[in-house]
Amino acid sequence: TAASNPAFGAGAGADTTTPPNPVVDELDRARRQLERVSALPPGTHLLDERRSSVARLIALLVAKERREAGLAPTIVSLDSPAPTLGSDGPHPVADVDTLRDQRDAIASQRSSLDVSLRLLDREIEALVAARRKADESLRLRQERLARAGDADRERWVAETELAMSQARVAELEVARADRDRRDAQSRLEPLRLRLAAIEREVARVRTRQVLDKAAMESVLQTSHRARQALAKEIDKLRSRLAAVEARADGDDAAPRVAAALRSTIAALSEFDAIEQGTEGAWSMRRLALEAGADKDRQAGARDLLITAIDQIDARLQVTQEQLDSTRASARAQRSLLESLSADDTRRDSEQRVHDAQTREIDARERLQGKLTRVRLLLTRSRDDVELAGKPTTPVQWLALVADRGTELARSAWEYELFSATESSVVDGRPVTVNYGVTVGKSVGVLILFVASIWVGRLLARRLVAQLVRHTRVSAQFSSVLYRWIMWVMGLVVLITVLKVARVPLTAFAFLGGALAIGVGFGTQNIIKNLISGMIILFERKLRVGDIVTIGNLSGTVAAVDLRATTVRGFDGIDFIVPNSNLLENQVSNWTYLNSTMRREVAVGVAYGTDLQRGKQVLLACAASVPGILADPAPEVLVSSFGGDSIEYRLQFWIGLQTDRSGPAIESDIRLAIDAGLRAAGISIPFPQRDVHLHIAPSVTAEEGTSAPT
Repeated sequence: TAASNPAFGAGAGADTTTPPNPVVDELDRARRQLERVSALPPGTHLLDERRSSVARLIALLVAKERREAGLAPTIVSLDSPAPTLGSDGPHPVADVDTLRDQRDAIASQRSSLDVSLRLLDREIEALVAARRKADESLRLRQERLARAGDADRERWVAETELAMSQARVAELEVARADRDRRDAQSRLEPLRLRLAAIEREVARVRTRQVLDKAAMESVLQTSHRARQALAKEIDKLRSRLAAVEARADGDDAAPRVAAALRSTIAALSEFDAIEQGTEGAWSMRRLALEAGADKDRQAGARDLLITAIDQIDARLQVTQEQLDSTRASARAQRSLLESLSADDTRRDSEQRVHDAQTREIDARERLQGKLTRVRLLLTRSRDDVELAGKPTTPVQWLALVADRGTELARSAWEYELFSATESSVVDGRPVTVNYGVTVGKSVGVLILFVASIWVGRLLARRLVAQLVRHTRVSAQFSSVLYRWIMWVMGLVVLITVLKVARVPLTAFAFLGGALAIGVGFGTQNIIKNLISGMIILFERKLRVGDIVTIGNLSGTVAAVDLRATTVRGFDGIDFIVPNSNLLENQVSNWTYLNSTMRREVAVGVAYGTDLQRGKQVLLACAASVPGILADPAPEVLVSSFGGDSIEYRLQFWIGLQTDRSGPAIESDIRLAIDAGLRAAGISIPFPQRDVHLHIAPSVTAEEGTSAPT
């Protein structure tokens, strides 16, 4: 086999004992394999692919070895108790803000872990599919190698070696992603518990905050020192700008350096203005905390804070746009620098431009960070107002109802109805792929399925219409073909829609077990009829338009469906016959191979009639009636000599799938025979009987003589 071939890693004299560390042993074999593959001459079949696959295998094995040796990064434990502020307060605003900062940091970590877990779930799903495909490719190439001759053996050895390394890489990739997911899951639950504890503590102390005069003085002093340092930095930049402008003559880069310095000074000046406005933000927060139960002061403070937050949001958007533009210019300048050689005379001047742009980016990032911190301060101040989030006007009530309704609708849309788990063993560990089926997915699948079926129905109708128009396909067969196309299309659309919506078929495994048994017993007749319908549609023993007799029922087949067949009786009544009855019972199909039928009419003539003449009259009558076929020709037979008449039997053929029915044609032929025999002077006798009376004599007692009785 390919696995025992020395070309796949181990040498012919490899030790067969179990190594103490399988990973190290496999890593050694992979390295020897890489050396052997790298030594192959250029142009060898799949040389680059084999080298790349083995290199990736070595990287994964090295990572696995480091992990098993304890060299992988450890996960920080969160077993320590959540921070608390202890007493019932009042608590300084700085302490509460520190608690809030910890809460925001943990919430950010949890959000990042949630995103990572979702990405890992999708990655594992794709890797499991890739591993399944790699295993199939390996089995196929091993079979081809086993059947290969000497001429093709080298090629299939190379392809099998590549498939083996790719299959192992796929297996290790799944194991690596599964370990990352388990690590993330192990960190998620402690984060959730810690976040919940801090949330409870923040909710407890938020209404017990205090921002006294001493704290305000400390905030103002800190802000003043920051502004002094910022003023010194701006003065240095202005001096540098003046120097650049002084030597602008003869220096092509000087205008660009000066422009970057001006933008940096403008950003820092705005930073200084924001720092000065921070004092106002803290004043607003103190106003919000001191509002107490005064609803008017609360409402006023809240309105001021909302207005300030809107202004900060607008400024943040402008700052982000300016920062993106500056970063784009810096990237272009870096590309220009990389394209210049080391001895290029322009390199120093272009480097100064790049340094100035980097300084501008730093200033704008500082400004953005400052704006973000001020917005956080204003948002917390708004949240600390007792009326925050409580509507007082109809417009606010409507906004609250809309927000709550949107939140409720989003929760209902994202509600998980059930989940399916697909497990597989990879590298000795079970790896599970979870598929959640939410309300949104279900509704989306339903809408997409209905829309696809509607479009498919239009296409199927056009296709069948084209077949009927351009081929000899009958209308009856086109109806059956349309049903089959719709069934197949429905199945394909369902599987495709579930695949697009990432809903696996294993998600419906809840139908198994006892429910499946109950459904099986309850639907056995339905399944029986469905299978019978498929057999009937394939065999085409019964087709739409056939005239059949089923038991005591005779009529025309109106429709052949998968579960039942519709037969329309000659009296216009439709009968629904289960398909299983058509297979288990005797069915007479009058039009299976041909659409003609022989019928006969009997008539008697009086004794003494010229039989040849009577025969000619009957044939002439048959020829005169529409609906009687000329081929096969009608035939007159003398059937018997009866007690009252000589019996004729007129046999003729009619078409079944015509506008005239058999009984109507028989009535017309009888009327024609009556008229024809009368015109020929031939009588149709009726039964006659001769009655003979025998009279016996009787003797009277008085006279002793006989008398008739």
